[in-house]
Amino acid sequence: MHSISSIKRSLAFFFLILCCSAQAWAQETASNDVVIQTMKSELAREQAALAQQPATPYYMSYNIGDEQNVSIVSSYGAIAKSDSTHRRTLLVDLRVGDYSLDNTHQIRASNDMFARSGARSIPFEDNAESLKLALWRATNESYNTATERLQQVRTNKTVKVTEEDTSGDFSNADAANHYYEPDIAMAGYFPNKKEWEARLNKYSALFAGQKDIFEGKAMLEANIVRKYFVSTEGGEIASNQLYVRLMVIATAKADDGMELPLYKSYFAYTPSDLPPDDTILRDVRDMIATLEKLRDAPIVDPFTGPAILSGGAAGVFFHEIFGHRDEGHRQKNEDEGQTFKKKIGQQILPSFIDVYFDPNQKKYGNTDLLGYYKYDDEGVKGQRVDAVQNGVLKSFLMSRSPIEGFSHSNGHGRAEPGKL
Repeated sequence: MHSISSIKRSLAFFFLILCCSAQAWAQETASNDVVIQTMKSELAREQAALAQQPATPYYMSYNIGDEQNVSIVSSYGAIAKSDSTHRRTLLVDLRVGDYSLDNTHQIRASNDMFARSGARSIPFEDNAESLKLALWRATNESYNTATERLQQVRTNKTVKVTEEDTSGDFSNADAANHYYEPDIAMAGYFPNKKEWEARLNKYSALFAGQKDIFEGKAMLEANIVRKYFVSTEGGEIASNQLYVRLMVIATAKADDGMELPLYKSYFAYTPSDLPPDDTILRDVRDMIATLEKLRDAPIVDPFTGPAILSGGAAGVFFHEIFGHRDEGHRQKNEDEGQTFKKKIGQQILPSFIDVYFDPNQKKYGNTDLLGYYKYDDEGVKGQRVDAVQNGVLKSFLMSRSPIEGFSHSNGHGRAEPGKL
C-alpha cells in the first residue's frame, strides 16, 4: 500500500514531466515560426550593422501586430456586409542616446507628433524574404529619424528651462522573457460564418415593420490579434488575443425630429460563449419597447445636479475620467492634463472604494474580460496594480517610460497594434 508522501512525490514528478514537455514543445514550435525567427535574425543583423555607426542604438525592438477579422452586419433581417480582413503592422522602437535622455524625449513648445517612427503595413504572408526587406527598410528609416531627432531634443533642452520631472526616458526592466503561443487560423476559430449570418438576420428582423425605427442592425466581429515582440535585451514573445463582439443597434426618431439611439453589446473569448438566441432576442424586444417610451418621454431641461448612471454607462465614464488619467506616461507629458500627477497619497475617492488593474484576471465571475494579457508590448510581464486603496491614490499604470517616484514598469505598456 502506497503512503501519502510517495503518492505526492509521484504526482509532483508527473507534473514536472508535463511542464518540461510543454516548455520543450513551445520552444520547438517557436523555432518553426517564420515570423519570430525572421524578426530575431534581422534584429541581430541590424544591431551588428548599426554598432558601426557613430550614434549606436542602445535599445531596439520589433513589434508586429497580426490582425485577422471577420465582420458581419445584418440590417432589418438581411445581410448588409459579410467580409474578412487580414493585415500586419510593424512598429520599430529604436533608441539612440541613453536611458536618461534619448530620441523619444518630448520636444517642448512645438507641434511634436512623432517621437518615434510610425507603424507600417507589411506583408501578412509568412515569407521570410519579404519580411526581412520590410524590417530592414523600417529599421533604416527609424535610425535616420532617431538620430536627427536626438539632436533636436538636445537643442530643445539647452534653450528651455529645466523640466519639472527630471526622470529618464526609458527604464531598465526584466524584459528578456520568452513566451510562445501557437498561431491560430480564423477558419478554425470562427468556422460557422453562415450560421452566424442567419442568427444576426433573426435578431435584426425584429426591427422590420417598426415605423419609428429608421436604423435596426445586428453586427458581429470575430478577431484574432497576434502580437510578436523581439528586443535587443533578449525578449521573444508571441501571444494571441481572441475575442468576439456582438452589437445590436437601433435608432428611432421622435415627432420633433430628435434621434434616439440605443445599443446593446456582448463580448466573449469564443463565439460559443456568446449568449443564446433567446437572451439576445429578449434584449432586442426590450430595446424596441424602450425606444417607444423614449419617443413619448418629455424633454428634460438642462440642469446642474447629481445624476445616476446605469452600470454600463458608469463603467465607461469611470474608465475615461480615471483609467486613462492613471497612466504613468501622461503625468510626464506636458501636453496632457496630468490630473493625478501630484495626488499620490491623497484622497481622490470615497474611503470605501478600492481600484485595481489586473491583466492576469481573465474573468470576473462568469464575465470574460477584454483586458487580459500575460506580457505587455515592451516585453514586461503584466502585474496587478493597486491604484487606489481606501480612496487614496497609491500608484500609476507604468510602461517603461519612468516618472518621478516611479522608476520601473509594472507591465502596463500596452496599445492597439500599430500604435505606440
